[in-house]
Amino acid sequence: MLVLCVLGVVACARGPAPQDRQRLEAEARDAAARLKGTLMKELSAALQQGGPLEALDVCTQRAQPLTAASATARTQVGRTSHRLRNPLNRAPAWLQPTVDALARGERVVSAMVDIGGGRFGYHEPLVTQPLCTTCHGSELPDELGAAIAQRYPDDAAVGFAAGDVRGLVWVELSP
Repeated sequence: MLVLCVLGVVACARGPAPQDRQRLEAEARDAAARLKGTLMKELSAALQQGGPLEALDVCTQRAQPLTAASATARTQVGRTSHRLRNPLNRAPAWLQPTVDALARGERVVSAMVDIGGGRFGYHEPLVTQPLCTTCHGSELPDELGAAIAQRYPDDAAVGFAAGDVRGLVWVELSP
């Protein structure tokens, strides 16, 4: 009996089996895709219906609830960046080294990491799409720039070009 207990502890210490890790990573990717898809759909609709100021309303009023709604019973989901617009999007501690690497201009790729306590973290780059440059680009219309400054006085999320990695989507998975 003691041998079985020791073997069980050793197996748990090694982490999940490869097929379990693949399942967890697929679950994390699904959560990230759900968030990105929902945000892009709402922002695109707002831009088409009312322009950039209406899209800014989506970010201000809907982005946080949409992010929370992308989670499941086993996952937390979020967005972060090395150049934040909304301070509520600060990176969790386990992700900060990756955010720091992004700030240094290092290439950041999707990855899943063991964050302790049987939990895993997953992150993937948030690539700036042409649509995103409307509010995150280098040249913003004066009215939009003023509205962003009013809502986000410490905004640093501008100056991006299509194709730039603007930040990260992250997922925490609990056992």
